[in-house]
Amino acid sequence: MQARTKLFILPHAGGNDLSYASMEKSLSPVFDCFTVCYPGRGRRYNDKFAKNIGELVEDCLSFFLSKQDGEDFFIMGHSFGALVAFECIRALQSDNMPLPAMSFLSGKSAPSHVSDSISKHTMDDEQLIAYLKKLGGFPNDLADNQSFISFYLPIIRHDLALIENYEYKQRSQLNVPLVLINGTEDLEIKSSSIQAWQQETTEQCHFENMAGGHFFNFENQSFINLICSYNEKCNYNISSV
Repeated sequence: MQARTKLFILPHAGGNDLSYASMEKSLSPVFDCFTVCYPGRGRRYNDKFAKNIGELVEDCLSFFLSKQDGEDFFIMGHSFGALVAFECIRALQSDNMPLPAMSFLSGKSAPSHVSDSISKHTMDDEQLIAYLKKLGGFPNDLADNQSFISFYLPIIRHDLALIENYEYKQRSQLNVPLVLINGTEDLEIKSSSIQAWQQETTEQCHFENMAGGHFFNFENQSFINLICSYNEKCNYNISSV
């Protein structure tokens, strides 16, 4: 009997492991899912925020290694999580550690792409909430809930600051196939910035588009089916070697 593939999920800015509970359930017939909970939110609310992407990567690698057993694994990251996933794979490769058989990266421009100069994390509350609503990342029914706003906005500001302070450094290409999945109505992403992901890997780069905005992948059975189909292809290719 073939071992089930482990799937490590890296959340979007402001997200935690509970944000992906429904997605994990949908993927569970095929994958053993493990969603990272970054420090400073969710069950790790009392832990200090990571100071930078590098520190967050170290935290994620510790989580990966605690769950690894030598079997094949995939890494999935959405938006902010796609950037963290990219840097995690870089770190694994640099340290000659086992690499994912494939990585799914969604809702994120290539790391070499310079994003717009508008600072999001320094916006006032009203501006930031309006921006998040435009992305589809803020529940309308909580827009006037001051307790939620006071709890959530410091987390999202922190993550946005990490993105905005990130400095891309050119290094060896990844030896991992990448699957880039994006929403056709995502206002954050330009097609040219997606194609630039091809420069980051020596392996095949697959580009997939799905209907929807920035958070197209939530509650989306077509997205689940797509991820599962790549698992089947990957298992076939491995067994054929």
